[in-house]
Amino acid sequence: MNDRELSRRDFCKGSLLLAYTASNSTFPKVPAEETGRDALGSEPGRAQALPEEIIYTGVSLEFVQLWDHLERIRQVKELGLGNLVVLAATFHVGSTEEEKLRWKKLYPALAEQIDQVPKSKILKEVGSPAILPIPKEALIEEVRACREYQLYFGAATYLMNCKGEECASLIAKLAEEGGKYFLTYSVLGEHTSILNAGRPSSIWKAEEGIDPGKMNLQTFHDWFVSRDRKAVLEVKKAGAPFTDNVEATAQFRLALAAGVDIPVLELVPYEPLGGLAAVRGAAKAYGSPFWGVCFAFGWYRPPVDLSVPNRARIAYNLFYAGGARLFYDLNYYFHVYSLGAGWFSDTTRPPARMGEKEYKGFDDPICVAGRKVLQDHYTFVQFHDRPKGGPRVKLGFALGHLDAYTGWINQSHVSGVREPDWEAGDAEKTWQYFHRLYDVEPWYAPPLKNYWQSDPLQTLKYGTPPCGQVDIVPVEAPLETLQSYSCLVFLGWNTMTEDLYEKLKHYVQAGGRLLMSLPQLSRQVERKADLQLLRGGDYRDLFGARIVGAGERSASVRFVQASAFRPYQLPLGAAYQEGIRLAKIDLGRATVLAATPEGSPVLLENLEGKGFAYLLTTWEYPGLHLPSFMTDLLRTISNGEQDEIAVEGEAVFYAVYGKGGEATEDLSIVYLVNRSYYGLPQYARVAVKGNSVPVQVGGYDMRIVWKGGDLVISPFDKFVKVEKLQPRSGGYTVSMAAEEGDHRLQVASLGREIGSVLLDGKLQVLARDLENTASFENRMGGKHQLTVEVR
Repeated sequence: MNDRELSRRDFCKGSLLLAYTASNSTFPKVPAEETGRDALGSEPGRAQALPEEIIYTGVSLEFVQLWDHLERIRQVKELGLGNLVVLAATFHVGSTEEEKLRWKKLYPALAEQIDQVPKSKILKEVGSPAILPIPKEALIEEVRACREYQLYFGAATYLMNCKGEECASLIAKLAEEGGKYFLTYSVLGEHTSILNAGRPSSIWKAEEGIDPGKMNLQTFHDWFVSRDRKAVLEVKKAGAPFTDNVEATAQFRLALAAGVDIPVLELVPYEPLGGLAAVRGAAKAYGSPFWGVCFAFGWYRPPVDLSVPNRARIAYNLFYAGGARLFYDLNYYFHVYSLGAGWFSDTTRPPARMGEKEYKGFDDPICVAGRKVLQDHYTFVQFHDRPKGGPRVKLGFALGHLDAYTGWINQSHVSGVREPDWEAGDAEKTWQYFHRLYDVEPWYAPPLKNYWQSDPLQTLKYGTPPCGQVDIVPVEAPLETLQSYSCLVFLGWNTMTEDLYEKLKHYVQAGGRLLMSLPQLSRQVERKADLQLLRGGDYRDLFGARIVGAGERSASVRFVQASAFRPYQLPLGAAYQEGIRLAKIDLGRATVLAATPEGSPVLLENLEGKGFAYLLTTWEYPGLHLPSFMTDLLRTISNGEQDEIAVEGEAVFYAVYGKGGEATEDLSIVYLVNRSYYGLPQYARVAVKGNSVPVQVGGYDMRIVWKGGDLVISPFDKFVKVEKLQPRSGGYTVSMAAEEGDHRLQVASLGREIGSVLLDGKLQVLARDLENTASFENRMGGKHQLTVEVR
C-alpha cells in the first residue's frame, strides 16, 4: 500500500488522525496540569472514575447511509441491541449518477464533496466509500434521538468539517443536547498503526515536518505525544465528557500520555489475548475510568460468513470476562459490506474473497444472527452483576520505557520509521514468548519446546497463566499499580532511567518478583548503540551482582540450582543446546540458577527485601536465541504464580473475580469462556487447593462459577446469579436470582459430598456423577433461596 493512501485501517472507529505537525527542531510541550499527565507521559495521572459500573454495549453506524441513521438509532433501542450508538460519517456514494443526485438533493451542502468522490470501476453495486461530514442539523438531530431513546453515544472529530472555535461550539452543543448520554469523543483513531511497518524519512519530512534521522527513541516519543496532546486538550476544554481512541497495537500509552481517557482495542487485526492484556494494562497504568473493545470481524474474515456471529459471541464473552466495560461492533448487524467496499481507492482495494457479494442487507442470515448476538449480550449484562475492580491478574509483562513493540509478529520497524537504524530486532522478537503461556501440550508427544527435560511428564501445569490473565503494563505506571502484580516480566526493549530503577527496586523490596535481561538496564535511546549500562553496571542493590563487561558467546545452558522461592520449581539438570553472548559478572551475593558448562552465569536470583530479582545475563536481548530455555523459564514462573483457584482446560479462557457485594469474604466468581472455533462443548476443571470440579461449557458459551467456602455453584446458563452465600450448620444458604425459565444448576463441595439440596424449601431430585458433584433442574424466576447440605 502506498504510504500516502488512506486505507481501511484509518476508520474502524470513525476517527481520523489529526495532522498536528511540529518543526524539525522543536517539540511543543503542554503543561502537565492541563491534562492530568506530565509533559511526556512518564507519570500517568488518574482520571475520575464514573460513579456506577455501567456496561456500555451497542453498535457503530459505520457505512450506514446518512438518510438511514435515525432509523438505525431507533432500531438499536426497539430491537434491544444495546445502550450505545457510535456515530459515524463513512458512507458509500453509489455507483451511478442517479445515486449521487440523491445525495446532493438530500444534502445540498455536500454537493461539491460528492462530485469529488471518484467512481469505482470495481464496486459496481455500492460505489466508492467516502468520509463525508454530517450536516450540523442532521448531527444534532441524531444526538437528540439518542437522548430520547436513552442511548449513550460516541462522537468523533471527523463527523463535521470544523476548525477552532467552530469545533468547540459543536462539542458544547453535543454536550448540551446529549446530556449524560454523551459518553465519549474520539480525537485520535488508530494513530499507532504506522508504528508497525513505518514510513521512510522522506514521508515524515514531507507530511509531518520532522526528520527521524535527527531523532532518537526519546525525542520521537516526545514529539508524538506532544503533537496529539494539543488536539486532546482542545476537545476537553470544549466540554467533551471523555475522550477515547481505538488502537490495534499495544501502544495505547501514547494516546493516554497525550491525555486521552478511554483506550479501546480494535479486535482483529490485533489478536485477542495480547490485545486484551495490552488495553487493560494501559488502562490500569493511566487510571482510565474504563476500557473497551471494538469488534471488526466483518472486515477481516475471508469472506464474511455465518461463522462471524459465532466468533463474535466468543469475543463478547471473553472480553466481558476480561473486564471490558465498553463494547461495540461493526458491519454485520444491519448490513454486510465486502472487504473491498471498505477501501477508498481502486488501486489498493483487495479483490473479492471467494466470490463474496459487495453487500448483504438487513434480512440476510448473517445480519439476523449478528443482531441475536448483540441482543443476547445486552440482555445478559443488564441481568448479571459483575464484581467491580476487574479480574485478578498476578502476572504482568512490562512494556518497557520507549519499547515500540506493536503486538504484531511481523513488525518490521519501530516508531514508524522505515530506515535501517530503526529496524525491529531481537527486542521485539522476545515478545513472542508472551504467547508460550497459552500453549497446550499434546497428550501423545513430548512436551512443547522440550519443557521440563528432566521429567518429560511434568508439563505446563494448567495450559493457562495464573488466574487465566496477564497484563501488558507500561512501566510508567505508578508503583502502587505495579505492586498489584506479584510478578513483573520484561521481554522487549527498555531504556532504563534512575527513577525507573528505583521504582523497580521498591517493587521488589515490598515483595514483588522481577525478571529482566541485561540490555533492559541500558540507558541507550538509539537502536544502533552498544549497551550503556545504568550505574556502570553496578546492580548489587537489586540483582546482587555487578556487570564487568561483555563476555563470550555460550553454546549451551542448563539449570544448576533450585530457586529460593519454592513455588518456582525449575527443571534442575535440564540442558539446552542454545547459545547467546553473555556478560562478565562479579557475582556478589546473587545465586546462579542457570549457567553454561564452563560455569558462566546465565540466570541470577537475588533476595532483596521481601521479594526476588532475577537477571538474565545476556549481553543481547534474548530474541529467539534461547527458545526452549526462555519457554521453560516463563512456564516455571507461570506455574509458580498460580493462584488458589485455577482452571485446567485446553480451549477454555477464564477469569477470577474476588471478594464482592454482600457475599461472604471468600466468595469468588470464575468466568469460563469456551473459545473453540467449532462450537463444540469443552470440559474444564475448576481447581481449588488440590480439589477440582469438572465443568462443561457449551459451544460459543460462557459458564459462571461461584465459590464460597468449600461450596461451588454453577448454573448451566448465564441467567441465574448468586447474590449472597452464607455458611450454616452442616452446609450453606444461598440467595439467588433468575430470569423466568427452566434452569439447571451444578453444585459441589470441595473435598466433601453434597447431601440434600432444597430450593425454596422444596427437596430437589439430584443427578450425581462420580466426582461428588450433583445437579438439579427446576423452573425458576425472580428471587430464590437454596439450602445445601454437605457431609
